Amino acid sequence: MLDPAALAAQTPRTSDSGEGISVGAIVQNSDRPPPAVALPPSGRPPAFAVVARPLSSSTLVCAVTGEVDLATAPRLRALLAEQIRLEGPDLVVDLGEVHFFSAAGLNVLVDALAAADAAGVGFCVVARTRRVLVPLSVTGLDLVFAVYPHVDGVPARGDGPGPASVRSAAVRLPRARPARSPDSPVADLP
Repeated sequence: MLDPAALAAQTPRTSDSGEGISVGAIVQNSDRPPPAVALPPSGRPPAFAVVARPLSSSTLVCAVTGEVDLATAPRLRALLAEQIRLEGPDLVVDLGEVHFFSAAGLNVLVDALAAADAAGVGFCVVARTRRVLVPLSVTGLDLVFAVYPHVDGVPARGDGPGPASVRSAAVRLPRARPARSPDSPVADLP
């Protein structure tokens, strides 16, 4: 069996800022929040970012870019939780610029839907890439969330089916998969 201390001494790691950190330091300081993502010297965008902006007076969009994986999912969960307030604006999670979407991201969306439902606000997802649509479809979550291909297609509160009308007592996957509507972005997947 490997000794974690010996492994940490042999395995130097580098953070985004270029500082050397060891695996042991990560394990010992696991109660600290993850470091902020800074723009690397290469000028490329960070691996993960979320920008919140109002879509209307009753709807807020959280646009996610980069990768949603085991490392970034806790930050996304915290950022979405900050935006969900009792009887606050509906929440639209725009995943249109996400390049990688793991099961951890699916869990964040399920938790956010449950929190939005408990707060009495609507919740929907914007997705248009296979990297996001396939995991939603395979798990059946495309039938649980209202999924739109573009933010412009999300109706505002009171305009008909949209975030405000997507409310359930609990997040449950359907037993029998109902047919997808022809307007669903998932309908185009092979």
